[in-house]
Amino acid sequence: SAPPVQRRRVGRASGWRRRWGSWLRMLPGLAALGFGVVAYRGWLQARSQIEALVQYEDKLSLAGDSEVVRGLHASSSYAAMRASEAHLGLPAALPAPDLLPSGDPPRLLRLTAPEKNVLVATVRRTFRDSTGQEFAFEIAQRYQSVARGRWLRMPPAPPAPASPRVWQGRRLAVVYSAADEAWAKDALPRIDTALKTACQTWDCPDDLRIPLIFSGRWEELPPPPALLRAPPDEPYPIAFDLAPPMYPAPAPLRFRTVAAGIVLPSPHLTGWPSDSAAGEVLTRAVAARLLTALASDLAGFTSNRQLGRVFVTALVARAEIRSGLSPIAGPEELPPLSPAAYYPPDTLWSVSGLFPANEKNSARFIQQGRSALSFVNYLLETHPDVSEAALLRNPGRAPSLARWLLDALGGLPNLSGLIAEWEEAALAAFDARHPAATAAFNGLLSVCQGMPYLQKGG
Repeated sequence: SAPPVQRRRVGRASGWRRRWGSWLRMLPGLAALGFGVVAYRGWLQARSQIEALVQYEDKLSLAGDSEVVRGLHASSSYAAMRASEAHLGLPAALPAPDLLPSGDPPRLLRLTAPEKNVLVATVRRTFRDSTGQEFAFEIAQRYQSVARGRWLRMPPAPPAPASPRVWQGRRLAVVYSAADEAWAKDALPRIDTALKTACQTWDCPDDLRIPLIFSGRWEELPPPPALLRAPPDEPYPIAFDLAPPMYPAPAPLRFRTVAAGIVLPSPHLTGWPSDSAAGEVLTRAVAARLLTALASDLAGFTSNRQLGRVFVTALVARAEIRSGLSPIAGPEELPPLSPAAYYPPDTLWSVSGLFPANEKNSARFIQQGRSALSFVNYLLETHPDVSEAALLRNPGRAPSLARWLLDALGGLPNLSGLIAEWEEAALAAFDARHPAATAAFNGLLSVCQGMPYLQKGG
């Protein structure tokens, strides 16, 4: 008989081969998944480290620990700038000079990795104006990995090469980058309108136009502001935070080109407004800066000649309020001058605002500005024939308040009588608003510099 046929058991072997093949085909995907998990864990760890570093630097800056802040940076020159800001209690450059840090911790919104060992954090911070309202701004901060788990902050990236945008108005000529277009297209016409309105009151020369450049290079930025203030007790005009001017023009403003001019930081460098309310704050601050520069030019101020500065600042405050740019909606919302804020006008003529930056000095300058604004308002209300243009005519060259008023009024006023009338009106307005405070101090005898004074009427 024939031998039995040997049958191959192919089914079982083929099944194993198919399963092994499936596993082998899945290996790259499993490996990629594993690498992805590891990378994601590393990304979360890096995000946590950057977030902690952002909050740590802000906490040190608010405490004024400038030397420790200096050690958190990779660039010595940028570290020096950040240390000078931290010395003043600033966690970052101020988006607008009338703002102060709110003290709230920063918030990390986004984290990107544009290149190897470099992360860019988009950080949101909140700031307060003199009314106590809070506004949010966003800024990109770069960090470089220098060791495992250790990051140092890098300077802001240089602006992308692109053709600058040029905007021309009646009183304003601006150069800015395309990155700022979203804010600039609405803000610049409003700022130009404010300058045109001021020039109608101040009798500007026809060819006067302010050249303005928004710079995206941190190396070109001016030092931190010379004025810092305590948390506000009452709202006041932005102009009081701008004396002496933080960004003075390098030359008179009577030229038609934009080859040189006032340099302000690009909003992307100091903080991009998070919403329309923050954008409005930025617009108001830029307009107030330019009104201050315009008034300084008309007044004939130079770096060595600042007499009458506080009274010119008061005129800027009036223009700011008229244009709807101030935190104060109108003259009727100005708080009455309190006895604590009272300074005799003849003692304010030499006040320039050039003093060491601290809360005491800045608070005093704001009170002096309130006194000057109250006096200028009273002067213009009681002397309708006097114009702001006449008051702006060369106060920097007048040696005294009396000489300034002599030139503006066309005759020497009874200065002591004018000041006494203003004092009576100003204190009467305060008495009407705060009768209890007036009663508490009325009749109090005090001594100042060896002279006795009887407190009367507040």
